[in-house]
Amino acid sequence: MPTQTWMTDVRVDTFGGASPFGNRPLNQITIPGSHDAGCYTTTAFSALSRTQTQNIAQQLAGGIRYFDLRPRKNGIQFWTYHGPYYGGRLDGATGIIQDVANFLGGPAGAQELVVLNFSHFKEFTGSDHHRLIREILARLAAFLVPHNQDAFNLFNSTYYVVLSPPGIVAPTSRVAVLYDGALDQPLESLCPAGLPDGFFQLNPKYAVAAPNQTFLFDKYARRVTLGPMQIDQMAKLANRAAQVFNGDPNTQWPGAGGNWTNNAPYAIVPTGIQDTWHLFSWTLTPQIGIPPGSPLTAAQNVANPALEGWFTGNHWPTPAVPLLRGYDPLQDQRINVIYVDDYASQPHVCLMGGGVCPRAGYAAPVALCDFINRHFVAGAWPGWAGNY
Repeated sequence: MPTQTWMTDVRVDTFGGASPFGNRPLNQITIPGSHDAGCYTTTAFSALSRTQTQNIAQQLAGGIRYFDLRPRKNGIQFWTYHGPYYGGRLDGATGIIQDVANFLGGPAGAQELVVLNFSHFKEFTGSDHHRLIREILARLAAFLVPHNQDAFNLFNSTYYVVLSPPGIVAPTSRVAVLYDGALDQPLESLCPAGLPDGFFQLNPKYAVAAPNQTFLFDKYARRVTLGPMQIDQMAKLANRAAQVFNGDPNTQWPGAGGNWTNNAPYAIVPTGIQDTWHLFSWTLTPQIGIPPGSPLTAAQNVANPALEGWFTGNHWPTPAVPLLRGYDPLQDQRINVIYVDDYASQPHVCLMGGGVCPRAGYAAPVALCDFINRHFVAGAWPGWAGNY
């Protein structure tokens, strides 16, 4: 299945010329991500908790590379959760962490990067953090990014360097763990200091010293309907470089902030953090009794069918001419994660003539990422029509 190795395959540009993808820093790549990735199980009365229809093994095979995982204790086991309901099991021989290990162990020659963001820990103590970290190490040690944050900047490092041991260019499939990677959640004061290689913490939530700071702009829209969600996410993207992290009255962690500042005027000259990884959160926040209903219904019928058209159509402003063109990563603020519910519900709609489409069968966010990564550095941006 091509989607299983789509990042490996970007090394050869389908439309001519060698792609410099492997020599590009992570803050210049775009990957597809799944929101509440572990909440794929069907549970009674869980309509507002289920966000995916495929398990993690299926999501990996389908091309997803960023996973939002929210751990909760269930007895002595670890599960994912969303709201009051449980999703899939994290630990154990058939759990999510083992699914990631199975994927990274094959096929031979693959050079895929998976990012796991563990956050929203429910009812955790310090010993629970230690147990979960030990479980991750036990199953993923052979595949963790072979670098420690004390001497390494994850998002500023090139793709091949991230996948290779220090001083050796021998890239193989790897996983990076963002531990406690939600800035709007309370600080995990019991989270252990000095995390193992392959684990990374976010500034400014954790005081990682420069130059190894890792910044993640993750600010979903909290909108029920499509139009306001689109406007909100576009504003956040356009204004990201002008924003700073500050206090949020909803946060509970002492003496820190809780989120990025509200949307500011469009900044032609960026003034904020330049190497922030940006999650473009194409997700709705449904409520009972308010259309379109559950997260799955909202993704399947409203958000995901509009995703490709938003990237490829005339929705992207320039300083001179508003709403003139499709997304152009050479001009626009960089998107690093296209972040969705039920990622596979909308297949790629081919715009190419002649019935030949290299991304046939890809889910829409995977197809978008594949195209963006192949083209935005290899040459002048070709645009979408006739190339997608």
